[in-house]
Amino acid sequence: MAFKLNTDKQTKAIYEIPYAYIEKPANGEEEPAQNFACVESADGETGLAVLNNGKYSYSVKGNEIRFIAARSCVYADHYGVHSGMRDGLYEYQDQGVTYFKYALMGYAGGYKANAPDIVKRGMELNAPQHSIAETYHEGALPQFYSGISVGKGNIILTAVKNAEDNDGAILRFIETAGDETEVNIDVRFLKHQISAKFAPYEIKTLKMTERHCCETDLLEREVP
Repeated sequence: MAFKLNTDKQTKAIYEIPYAYIEKPANGEEEPAQNFACVESADGETGLAVLNNGKYSYSVKGNEIRFIAARSCVYADHYGVHSGMRDGLYEYQDQGVTYFKYALMGYAGGYKANAPDIVKRGMELNAPQHSIAETYHEGALPQFYSGISVGKGNIILTAVKNAEDNDGAILRFIETAGDETEVNIDVRFLKHQISAKFAPYEIKTLKMTERHCCETDLLEREVP
């Protein structure tokens, strides 16, 4: 599928990679990306982000951005169909009816200035909120409640899970705009209010119990 940015200026391509992004020439080469890719004028004046929920191959040439909607090659075809190493029982990708969603998001002022919104919209498309209807009844929580609030838009919570040792909760945050940031984080469901400093594009992992909060590495070992 192809879309065009309304510009006659020189362009560049931006692709989301794990917890960050990479900028590459708009030369038409096929490139991997995660939730989104962008075509943007070289001066950052205008840009177009293409978000998707399951298509990970893009290409950008000039002012045109494309992603592959269906791929019909053999699964994990390391050797090739004609190598003599297959028995003819292999399966092909994307056969039959497939479903996916995509969204277009125009922006101005360059990717860096819009990164928090683009990253959030991509995450929302891939992990939409679901509401569950419930009968009215009394409970311990107020009518409106937020378990976690983050004070800056460029700091995004990407994961909440039980610690591997089941001795607390793990919360993982990322900085998305390439800015050094100090932010207040209120984790109400664990009764913690903290102030944290993030380097540009930093991944920060916190381990919390109701009595203790510390920073850990990705293996959940406490950082001194």
